[in-house]
Amino acid sequence: MSAAKIRNVHERRIAADPEVVWGLLMAMPGPEGRLWPPGIPTMRFNGPLAVGARGRHGPIHYTVTFLDPTSGNLVFGFRDPTGLVGRHSFHVRPDKNAGAVL
Repeated sequence: MSAAKIRNVHERRIAADPEVVWGLLMAMPGPEGRLWPPGIPTMRFNGPLAVGARGRHGPIHYTVTFLDPTSGNLVFGFRDPTGLVGRHSFHVRPDKNAGAVL
C-alpha cells in the first residue's frame, strides 16, 4: 500500500511589509512567537532558526532544511517519530494590495 499524498496550501495576506512578516517567522519558535493563535502550542527548537535546527510543534517533529531571508523561504522537513514524510514550508511574498502574503 502506498502512502497518501497531501498538498495543502494556505495563504494569509498581512498588512505589513514582507520584512516585518519575515521577522515574525524568525521569532516563531520563541516565547515571543505571535503567529499562533492563543491556545495553540508554539514551535520549539533547539536554538535559533537555521538550517539543521531541530524542533517540534506538538507531536510533529521538524528539521530546518532551507532558510533564505532574501527569497523569503523557510522549509522544514518532517522527521521521526511522526511517520510523516515530506515538508512544511513558509514563503513570504510582497503583495501590492495587502503588503505581504504568507
